[in-house]
Amino acid sequence: MHCFDAAREIHEKLSELLGDEKRTFFDQPEEEVKEAPQIDPRGPPALTSLDIVAWAFLKEELVNTKESTVVKHLKERYPNLVRFTNFMDAYLKDYSGDKLAWNTSEEFSLKLVNSL
Repeated sequence: MHCFDAAREIHEKLSELLGDEKRTFFDQPEEEVKEAPQIDPRGPPALTSLDIVAWAFLKEELVNTKESTVVKHLKERYPNLVRFTNFMDAYLKDYSGDKLAWNTSEEFSLKLVNSL
């Protein structure tokens, strides 16, 4: 698999998971709110490890390879991922450390892993 194909596949999966309305991957998580009551859907979004890893991956691409074919494709095809990266930049600038959501349920973990 060529690196462009691999990046495109990753971008597609992340874009599908994020959708167009959410600020973070579990910003409006009806099922997750039920299972992890510390998430308040009316307040600022709780962050998950997926948010942090996806942001780091996308930020590295957007900053370090901004003129590449991969990044041009990312910006054209997946504006929700660019919007997510910009949101996370601003959100983490003032991060206080109390907004990370944890759900240690094995059943929930398997659902998340199998959704990818």
